[in-house]
Amino acid sequence: MHRKNKKTNATPHITIEQGWRILATACAILLLVGHSLPWAAHTTAALTLSANDLAFFTNFTPGAGIFLNEWFYVPVWVAAVLLAAVGHGLSRPNRTLLAVFAWGVASLGLPRYEQLIKFIRTPLPALRESDFVLQLVLTLGVMALVLWLVLKPSQYFKPGMRSMAGFALVAVLCLVPLVGYIAIQPFIADLYGDSYRSALSIGYGWRMTFVADLLLWAMTFATILNARSAHRTPTNQHQAH
Repeated sequence: MHRKNKKTNATPHITIEQGWRILATACAILLLVGHSLPWAAHTTAALTLSANDLAFFTNFTPGAGIFLNEWFYVPVWVAAVLLAAVGHGLSRPNRTLLAVFAWGVASLGLPRYEQLIKFIRTPLPALRESDFVLQLVLTLGVMALVLWLVLKPSQYFKPGMRSMAGFALVAVLCLVPLVGYIAIQPFIADLYGDSYRSALSIGYGWRMTFVADLLLWAMTFATILNARSAHRTPTNQHQAH
């Protein structure tokens, strides 16, 4: 008898950790693109503001000072951290390239060129008088965190309490600027005047950031459900014996 060799087509299996990394990368891309697209959409192009514009102009908008402008940089800071965290398992050259890109994303939160020049030329007076100190410190902190995540790669997306806490934290952080924009939108409309008020709406940048935040919340709750399921399985097996 001759045995026939049967070829089996192995279906690639994606682990939970790999799935989280793919979704985290998608969230990072949505947050990065959403930061650059309009949040305050207007039919007049000159009155359309992205999150980057809001981060700069919020301080100069009457009434909008109730919301710190640094919050509008949070989505790009989160995107940079997510990109650095997904580097686990990549080769060193690819991880280095990803780190450089993540650093570039985090640097979008740095103060503007003229503010940095002022800080370089007169650092002490600039630190005492300028309103960009918090923004500078937070951005440098995020860049340091990105470097640490790359130099000490770990299984950040492995199912467990650490990944659940991480997803929940970044989901909450990204929710703050979304709610903050809704809070200050009336003040922006007042600044535009009655003739332009009705043309102001929520832009695609805000919507993309909202979708990314929904994904982060979904990942948080999915991690909780997975942890509960994993906790019940050994218990059921023990009872069966």
